[in-house]
Amino acid sequence: ITPVTITYTDLIDKELEPGENTIKITVTAENGNPKVYTITAIVDETPLVFLPYNGGELGVVRNLKNVSLDGFEETTVNVQGTETKAWHSASRGITVLYLQGESSKDFYIYDETNGVTSIYKTIGDLAILEVPTDLQERAGMKYTDITIGETVFKGWKYDNEKFSNYSLVYAMDENGEIDYYQHEATQDTLQLYSGAAPILQEDYDSVVKENEKMTMYFYIACGVATVCAVLAIVGFVNANKYKNRLLKRNEVKVD
Repeated sequence: ITPVTITYTDLIDKELEPGENTIKITVTAENGNPKVYTITAIVDETPLVFLPYNGGELGVVRNLKNVSLDGFEETTVNVQGTETKAWHSASRGITVLYLQGESSKDFYIYDETNGVTSIYKTIGDLAILEVPTDLQERAGMKYTDITIGETVFKGWKYDNEKFSNYSLVYAMDENGEIDYYQHEATQDTLQLYSGAAPILQEDYDSVVKENEKMTMYFYIACGVATVCAVLAIVGFVNANKYKNRLLKRNEVKVD
């Protein structure tokens, strides 16, 4: 048997975390030749804390290795009595947690009073938010899944197929201001939504012509009404004159 020296400080000093942990053990032979052995320890990372969201539950992800978020600083928040790693944006005024559902992991906006309020996905400088229930219904639009790039989220599509390349999203800018933004798919552009009703130029021209026609009819009707009114007045005056002449004739006969 060859005596060896084993260095295993990793086993003493290293705190195992959920997920994959790498532990190195150095074995030194009697002749002084070292050999490093690597042990991979897998720790169960199933969430232990769950939060309600949209009628279901989201688990707090325990394995947060290599998880970061641009523009946010790491912090901690109290989640059901447990200090939990989170990320905070001072400019947007929001804090997010990294949570997992049945099939995916995402960042979600969280506060200690209202819990999880919205998924947090970004398109450029905009953060796409979950649309409140009372805002989901819009005239002339359908609330449905919207895809921009490789990101899928909820938004609106126009009922008119002629506007199939346009969609509407509910988003927050870098300063925390929430508004509606319109996306155009062919050029992949996003701009602040003006609130104007969508209409094609040809439809607009048709409406203008129809309005002009109705205006013309209105003026004609007004003209006819005016002529009728004048004729009625003239007729009334003439009738009175005729009546007065008859009365005078009757008075003369009586005398």
